[in-house]
Amino acid sequence: MRWALILFISMALVASTGCGPAIRGGPPSTLDAPIDDGGGTPSEMQLSAAGSELLAADTDAERNDVLARRLVLIDQVYEVYISDLRRDKAVMDLATGLAGLAIGVAGTLTDGVTAKTNYAAAGTLLSGGVAIVDQTLFYEQTVLALVSAMDANRAQVRLSIEKSMAKSIVEYPGRNAFRDLQAYERAGTLLAAIAYVGATASGIQSDAEAELKNVRDIVKLTPQQIDLKACSTRSLFATNPKRTAPALLQVAEALGVDVPDADKSDATKIAAQLRSWNRDTDAAGVARLNKALADASVLIDCTAR
Repeated sequence: MRWALILFISMALVASTGCGPAIRGGPPSTLDAPIDDGGGTPSEMQLSAAGSELLAADTDAERNDVLARRLVLIDQVYEVYISDLRRDKAVMDLATGLAGLAIGVAGTLTDGVTAKTNYAAAGTLLSGGVAIVDQTLFYEQTVLALVSAMDANRAQVRLSIEKSMAKSIVEYPGRNAFRDLQAYERAGTLLAAIAYVGATASGIQSDAEAELKNVRDIVKLTPQQIDLKACSTRSLFATNPKRTAPALLQVAEALGVDVPDADKSDATKIAAQLRSWNRDTDAAGVARLNKALADASVLIDCTAR
């Protein structure tokens, strides 16, 4: 379902090409410009100026000089593009072209169930390429989400480039540097932002599913075992006068809990370790802790209210 949504958004984006100046999907490329040799129309197979500069670099210093200059140029046109994207709010064809994208991304990034339902319902208004887009939804949800995704994507690629700039020209030749520049430029496009959101959402979903599995794997305790666990926890509170450092060390030793030397005279810190152990243990562990507390004369009478 997630990939179907991304495909739908991508198709809507491609269909909208040619509308407002910022909807073309990204800033103009600074890497496609051919070499200006005064020889007229360049061949389609002619290397771009950026590619030629990097291939001609003989040292890492020369390569890095070209990279630094090209990165600045890419950043420059990207900032202009983002500014245009925000300023194009008055252009109706831009709103029409991005409406499906707005609803899809905003629905993905919104927590409220009701809000998601509203975005899904709004999607049905897209008919014949005409849409009525709520300006708050479009600019506060979609544009901000897309720009954030592009910025994060660009930052990852930029970091990789800057790390590679520390390498020698043999380890990081000009052809590899040019590919990285292309990747950096692509990272600042709407399609790259969509892919980034999809990949990020996939990672979040995987983490959530793993967390859910951990929750399901927790051993269920009977009411009696829950009471026993609660009693052990109460016995470790500072209000228990029998909770002394020597007694708690005896409990920790019985359970195999390693107490740092610096904490062995601190009843509060030892108790915190034991509470953590008690929180994560199973039914058998609860019984072990209860017995260890009783043997050390720390266990309180939980029947007395």
